[in-house]
Amino acid sequence: MQALKKSSPALSVLPLGNLNLESTLQDLTLYEFQIESQRSGIEVAKAFDNNPLLPGAILTEQGQLLGMMSRRRFLEYMSRPYGLELFLKRPIKNLYLLARADTFILPSDTLIVNAAKESLKRPANLIYEPIVVETEPKIYKLLDVHQLMIAQSHIHELATQLLNEQTQAHMIQTEKMASLGQMMAGIAHEISNPVNFISGNLE
Repeated sequence: MQALKKSSPALSVLPLGNLNLESTLQDLTLYEFQIESQRSGIEVAKAFDNNPLLPGAILTEQGQLLGMMSRRRFLEYMSRPYGLELFLKRPIKNLYLLARADTFILPSDTLIVNAAKESLKRPANLIYEPIVVETEPKIYKLLDVHQLMIAQSHIHELATQLLNEQTQAHMIQTEKMASLGQMMAGIAHEISNPVNFISGNLE
């Protein structure tokens, strides 16, 4: 089994035009980079250097998910005094156990608006950590939280626009019904006058 699996996603701008109110996490750009926890920190550093947009690394142990090491936490610990000496040539698991944080996992069919809501419930120190997305059973990819928030903002704009359109349509319909009511009242008045005249003369 390969210790290192890497797939370089397209470094394109988030396709906001394709999003709608029912869009899910699988409609966003997901990053796939997983590495066995016994591999050295040098390999993770190389991966981050080769792909500036890669938000983190998925750590596995004997093929099973161990956790996630974000780019931000990795660089933070490497920049500390003696960080390079302590972690760069040693198994990445050592750094993970020291900087360990809860791994936030969501299924890929989660609505973007719900994912953003759940993501914001995390503790302040974890709120910018990438989200692990389970695309298939035991198949994981990473989502940059910044992309999630941009997508959620776009969907919010779509929802606001739709609400405004519905409100405007309702107002137009109300005005039409009011005009129709006034017209019917006028017709009824025009009919009642001769009817009353005839009725009075018959008597």
